[in-house]
Amino acid sequence: MILPDFKINFTFKLLFIALLIFQPNTNYSQQKFGLETDWNWEDLFNKAVFINPALIKTVDNLKRELSVLFTGKNYLSEPSKKSDSRIEIIFDYSEAEIILKYFSGDTDAEKEIKNNITDKEIFNEKAADDIKNNDLIYLLNRAAAESPLFSLYKWVNPLSYCNFGGIYIYRDEFSDLINKIRDNESNIRSDAVRNTIKNVPDSTSIKVRIKFKLGNQKINKYFEERTIEINLENFNDDYSYLVRYIIHELYKTIEREIHLSVEEYIADARDRELIALISEIQKNGIANYAGPLGSETRPWDLLEKDFQLFNNTFYHLKKYHGKNIKDSLIRSGFEGNAPFYTMATQMAYIIETTLGRNALTESVFLGPVSFFNKYIKAYKDYPDKIRRVFTFRKDFEKKISELEKKLPEKILKSAMSINKMNMPGEEKIRKTEEFVKNCYSETNAELIYFLSGQLLLEADQYRKSSEYFFKGLNLKKGAGNISCIIGNSFMKKKAFEEAKDFFDECVKSNSGISEPYEMRGECFYYLNDKENSLSDFNKALTLNPYSELSKKFINNLNK
Repeated sequence: MILPDFKINFTFKLLFIALLIFQPNTNYSQQKFGLETDWNWEDLFNKAVFINPALIKTVDNLKRELSVLFTGKNYLSEPSKKSDSRIEIIFDYSEAEIILKYFSGDTDAEKEIKNNITDKEIFNEKAADDIKNNDLIYLLNRAAAESPLFSLYKWVNPLSYCNFGGIYIYRDEFSDLINKIRDNESNIRSDAVRNTIKNVPDSTSIKVRIKFKLGNQKINKYFEERTIEINLENFNDDYSYLVRYIIHELYKTIEREIHLSVEEYIADARDRELIALISEIQKNGIANYAGPLGSETRPWDLLEKDFQLFNNTFYHLKKYHGKNIKDSLIRSGFEGNAPFYTMATQMAYIIETTLGRNALTESVFLGPVSFFNKYIKAYKDYPDKIRRVFTFRKDFEKKISELEKKLPEKILKSAMSINKMNMPGEEKIRKTEEFVKNCYSETNAELIYFLSGQLLLEADQYRKSSEYFFKGLNLKKGAGNISCIIGNSFMKKKAFEEAKDFFDECVKSNSGISEPYEMRGECFYYLNDKENSLSDFNKALTLNPYSELSKKFINNLNK
């Protein structure tokens, strides 16, 4: 049985108490049967009021607190202006509308769901339940059940049946919500583009699809490029929050498109964790500056603590203190009010107001090292404008300077100018070869090869891309872990054949660790090489008997 996302024990206790009160002289199974078959929703509450008015009040309060809230808000924006043609946004309501169509009783909806919505789109591919389309129909049927037992269950737990319980209750409101978004498409598009375009380079050009969905959906491991997925039940009719989220995600989509992420390949093993940290901070910090999802203003004393937390985190990263301490500090920076993001939002504001908008937009495609380097330059050049408590440790400044020398801006700009060109794959290969010829030297060979590999990976030229990556790996000490990172980049593009080659190298360097075997086993799985896939997952399970991922794939392979 597929259990929905809710507090099971609490719910069944509440239901059981209700059933005992409603029919105290029968056993539980008879009560359950009676509720499902004999009573309608009105009868249920009429009986409850006469027998125990306090219970109905409790359930009603729970309904108000836990249910999806629609407040009757309207979308308010400036008068619609023509959107900047460099950013094109397409609104796609099809998947959400298919669900609502099913809930309306349309007989064709089930067939459309099976043809158009895959389990990977609705549920996390690695979910323990491994839900398939037939199970999706099962969940929708349960969510649409009108018996008093199921109705009470859905009111108390709107997250039941992977959120479809609450969606069914508010199906009319969700339908109205989609219609209102559709009616205001041009204004929403204009607001989103206007607030995003000012934070990205002038040469940016992109076409993005926004897919509106319903149900407990998670981001796929192999995400669809240039696509923003929005679960409508996370926003309801809070249009202001919805538009800010679109701006936030639109910026991140553009950043992925124009920035060539090679920092982790170039960094030494000791610095790789720091690179991953500042990359996450920069990406979400500027995105929050463009489309704030939290509080738009943060008191100075709290911002001071944000910088203190980051400086403390870097200190423990540098000293290689225990993993628990580092993980706890990093987690604190991203949880709650996300102090690392509010810190980066303040950094973006300071860069723009001191060094200018061009400096900020330049750091978008040059990456996190450039972003932090520009902020350090800002508070050094304008000490009177920036409080000392908003500065970094001297050893962090030194580390950023060292990393900046490994990533010369002139070379990065040259590579990224090619990345922005819209041209056929063969032409992109030729331009990349020219880039290697013009910029290559013994001191920067690693960077040149990794940039070239990333350029062609983004252009979907996977075989040629892997050739450049291997040239870079041959120059790198301790290349095994970097092979895993590169392999994951190919996995995200669904280039499983090339990804497998890099995981081969990773396995050679990390034969006592389960993860490389799991990643290679997954490649074999999607290449339909069941024998090698099973071998790798069995090896991974031997190394880590608690691996749920290995157990899941082994179970699927043995069917």
